Amino acid sequence: MIIDKQKGFINKNLLMALAGAVILLLALVIFWQKPKSNDRGTAELVKKELAPNEAPAGFPAEIPIEEGAVIAQNYEVDAPDGRHQATRVFISTKTVSQNYQIYSQFLSQNDWEIISQLREENYAALFAAKDGGNLSISISKNSITGAVKVDLSAVR
Repeated sequence: MIIDKQKGFINKNLLMALAGAVILLLALVIFWQKPKSNDRGTAELVKKELAPNEAPAGFPAEIPIEEGAVIAQNYEVDAPDGRHQATRVFISTKTVSQNYQIYSQFLSQNDWEIISQLREENYAALFAAKDGGNLSISISKNSITGAVKVDLSAVR
């Protein structure tokens, strides 16, 4: 619950997690907002599912992926206006905090400009830019299973 009626204040942790989710959703909305239309007036995005061991085209090869991690999603999407999204999602054996540290350090050491970041106990996100491309990193812990998921999306 966002508002604690007994204490009369806003739960900052939940509010920050919600703010992070809103930022991520806004980034995705901005990315998909300008697709061209086909003859029927609808946008045609082309999604290509890939084998877990195959790197999506345009996915920066230097981005670390936990050794032995289970790849849950692996795909690329092309928009009619030429934009390309490469996404890899994996289940991690590390905590949200450990993954945040790994990716924050990676971005800093590899000349990525961190545009926004959010760090909570069960959710963290980083959004960075480099050489005309964007990288979105979302790290979340499932509150029921405890599994930690890392979602890496590169957009050009």
